[in-house]
Amino acid sequence: MGKKRQIPRDGPAVRASPKRLAEKLAAEMGVDLQAGGGNLFEVTAEAPPGTIFAATGTHGVVAQVEANRPAADAWRAILSDLRGGLIACGDPGCEICNE
Repeated sequence: MGKKRQIPRDGPAVRASPKRLAEKLAAEMGVDLQAGGGNLFEVTAEAPPGTIFAATGTHGVVAQVEANRPAADAWRAILSDLRGGLIACGDPGCEICNE
């Protein structure tokens, strides 16, 4: 018999899912991330106070997919917005920032 292949203690390399990547990035950025199901699977991301998403210019982003579509599609859409980063909200009269 040949030599047994040894697997490192930390395990083989595993590709992270879009959900895990989005959750990790959101936590690093201080973004509030919520997900819910039903007829539409929805992922919502809210930027921290005083910031907006650079990709959309909004304080929050929502990604929805129909229940018969993979939830990973919604996570990929949110991940794309998260990767765009955050910028300061430049509106001094912003109702959301001044709550």
